[in-house]
Amino acid sequence: VWPNSISGLKTLISESEIDFKVKLNNAVITYADEKNAYLQDADAAILIYVKGHGLTEGKSYTGVASGKAKLYNGLREITSIDWGTITPETAFIPAAEIVTVPNLIADYDKYESMYVYVQNAIVSSALSSRNATISQDSEEYNVYDKNNGLSATALSTTNAIVKLYGFPGKFNTTLQLNVFNNIDVEET
Repeated sequence: VWPNSISGLKTLISESEIDFKVKLNNAVITYADEKNAYLQDADAAILIYVKGHGLTEGKSYTGVASGKAKLYNGLREITSIDWGTITPETAFIPAAEIVTVPNLIADYDKYESMYVYVQNAIVSSALSSRNATISQDSEEYNVYDKNNGLSATALSTTNAIVKLYGFPGKFNTTLQLNVFNNIDVEET
């Protein structure tokens, strides 16, 4: 029995690569670049990490897809995908889920790879070697500069108050908010 959602698919993923089939229902690509694509349905999201995947933001998928997936350094990801007979449709990218740093820590599994928005966080450790730290309500969270281009943003200034759009992930045991572009960081 194959799952009927991304959250169902994620329950099957382990350190060993698995073959899967999943029935998707309006699963939308919320971000895509040459290697990364985030696929999100009504309840969950997952990273598609396939170089040259050809996916674009704002496309929706409904139907059965198959492929391979695994847990890589703590992050659940699809490593190959076959869309079968699914024809992608144009769709609106869902609004980012508004979260706090404590939400991201307490409910990592819920927010993993989901498009999120953290508002009014304090830069507790300025950007250095693609890493920064934000804090909120006495909790800290790592920020990772995925495309190595955020140096001209408010993340470069300790104690700046920022709004961030990104995708929660994990690298080894470290929880991190993956941020891709300068427009995803705003000083408040």
